[in-house]
Amino acid sequence: MAEPSGGKTPLVKIYGRLGSAEAYQLRDFLHRCDVPFEWIPLESDAPARLPVCEFPDGTRMESPTIRQVTEKLGWFANPSRAEYDLAIALRGDKVLEEIALADRATGQQRSAKTRWLFVCVGGVPQTDWAGEVGVARDEGGYLLTGPDLLRGRQRPASWPLDRDPFYLETSVPGIFAALSTQTLVAIPHCRPHISGTDSRCLKLGAALVVLCAGGIPWN
Repeated sequence: MAEPSGGKTPLVKIYGRLGSAEAYQLRDFLHRCDVPFEWIPLESDAPARLPVCEFPDGTRMESPTIRQVTEKLGWFANPSRAEYDLAIALRGDKVLEEIALADRATGQQRSAKTRWLFVCVGGVPQTDWAGEVGVARDEGGYLLTGPDLLRGRQRPASWPLDRDPFYLETSVPGIFAALSTQTLVAIPHCRPHISGTDSRCLKLGAALVVLCAGGIPWN
């Protein structure tokens, strides 16, 4: 059964298996970005590499990444410069009215009228402990979970189970991570032989991650 989102003309059709972490990741991303899409669940095996995204111009992508989808939608653009203007002053009476900028290369200053300023602050993940316990990280030190653990749809060599990692699940079965590299939940009751179509562990893991991230005690 097809499930259109929001009653709008879909920009993407997604074909995938029920319970697929990769398909859920695509749907969740499009939903959060308010992109109308149509979800077409498939209950049986198909010859294509699922999930498959189909676009109005007829383009089909098998098992695409979120970046590939955003590029196809025309959202992604590589930065033309390594560095941009530096904000050196904010001006206004009761609210922000103007921002002073300086060119990093020349030092030339200019002003721009604006009512908004977005500040993005990064951080350094404190995950040195992860290597000691076998939890995989990326080159930036952040924990890898779910579909990000797959390389060419292949599971990590150290993955012991006959199923793909669940969404939010790390390279160690039963350990989930989300929101920050310090939010980890171990779920000892998820038996190793639990089937990939049984989402009880995934739902439990997501619920416990939310509780821990919110500082809510649980038993």
